[in-house]
Amino acid sequence: MKWYKENTFLVMSKDMKYKDSLETVGGLLEQAGLSYSKIRFYMQPEWPFSDPAEAEAHAGRLVRSFPWLKAYEVVRAGEPGESEKVRLFTNLSEFGGPEGQPGSEEMVLFMQKLTNALCPRELAVGLNVHCAAQAGATADSGSTTESACFSREAPGYPGNYFENMVVITRNAGASFFRVVLRLEVDRQGNLSIPFTRMEELFQEQMGTLTDSRYVEALAVEELEEAQLCGQRADRELERLNQELKALTLPHQFSRNLSPTKKGCSVKQAFNRAFKGTGFEFLDSRNFCFKAQMKSGHGYVYRISIDYGGHIWHRHTFILEVSGINFDRQLLRVDGLSPQSQEECRMNLENLRAQTMFLQERAEPVLLEHYGETPSWYQVYHKYV
Repeated sequence: MKWYKENTFLVMSKDMKYKDSLETVGGLLEQAGLSYSKIRFYMQPEWPFSDPAEAEAHAGRLVRSFPWLKAYEVVRAGEPGESEKVRLFTNLSEFGGPEGQPGSEEMVLFMQKLTNALCPRELAVGLNVHCAAQAGATADSGSTTESACFSREAPGYPGNYFENMVVITRNAGASFFRVVLRLEVDRQGNLSIPFTRMEELFQEQMGTLTDSRYVEALAVEELEEAQLCGQRADRELERLNQELKALTLPHQFSRNLSPTKKGCSVKQAFNRAFKGTGFEFLDSRNFCFKAQMKSGHGYVYRISIDYGGHIWHRHTFILEVSGINFDRQLLRVDGLSPQSQEECRMNLENLRAQTMFLQERAEPVLLEHYGETPSWYQVYHKYV
């Protein structure tokens, strides 16, 4: 079992050009006295549901422009709703990718020469990070062992291998890309000195830090028990949701056919209804109200209320909870449409009753199945 700190940066073209990102990351590693020993990559020329002829043409253009990609071509059978076959280029073994990796110069040149017409619909490039001496030893040994993990992310991407890594991800057509920095921490949540320097460099030069979280990685022999534990916890949480249906609420929810009346202040209603619960306001940009609180066992409870802006005049309430080794949604209430500030207040008082009911009963369930989360655990998200 290991613990990692994961920072996600949103990089716009004004901060850094995508074509220069891999070379820039290599320079930042060098400044921190670090290096990398392996490149993992995953790219999908077209979405799985794209027109087969278009997908074939896109893959063909990539191979003609970068002949070395042919060695990493994988064709898998399409799943329901997808094309009959889906073409990938990857060196990830779980997708049937071959062993080996492209040279760093080849990958840098590949990213520099990508045009909008060539850019895969999905592209992720991951670099293993090592201290300089450690990197040399790893390269000499020829080790290509992939770390197993119990991940909350989509399987298959380089970022899913829980090692010290930098992962650069991009979707075609986007004016931005993301850089994920994942570094191991000790039992007090601290980075080693070289990693601390690296984190500082990335925060200075990588655009906007949008997310920061801590995650747990498990060895192969720990995975089965962790999965069973998660299934047992899910069953208990589902039982709590069934019990919630019998809870007597102080008011009727306002679900009108008419859209929410303009002028209803979610923040004002929330502050009144949730006063004394420990939840603290975080942000309300982009028509989404956010608040969170931390429990005595280190778990972070997060509330989001999407109030739709000028397009969808309905309120959606979501309650989530996370710890170092789990992340769960406890409650979702859709379709609220208050017609006055008074109705908004009554909705929030109902949601407070449901939140307190679930939090009180979920806490011992989470403790039993996941244990304590360290007091330094935190979840950071910047709403951009």
